[in-house]
Amino acid sequence: MLRHQSVDCVVLDLDLSATSGFEFLLKLVPNRDRPKIAVVILTRLRNPTLAQASLQNGAQAYLVKQQSSPEALDKAIQKAVTAVASILGKPAKSCG
Repeated sequence: MLRHQSVDCVVLDLDLSATSGFEFLLKLVPNRDRPKIAVVILTRLRNPTLAQASLQNGAQAYLVKQQSSPEALDKAIQKAVTAVASILGKPAKSCG
């Protein structure tokens, strides 16, 4: 889908059945200093080391499902899209 459609943000669960969500993150963001797409991790995995590694490798936010709300996810997506737009020198899109 990402190859054929423009997407502003990917909400990614690291606990995928068919593949590693972390490996998918690395494919989505090969250059963590200049991400082309915003990525928000939303997972059941409460692992501080994995959270830190995700943020260091291109995710803009790491949320644990059991500790998050729809409002927190919405806010994280908006901040992630704005951050990536800023890095790329593009105007921020309004999410609404």
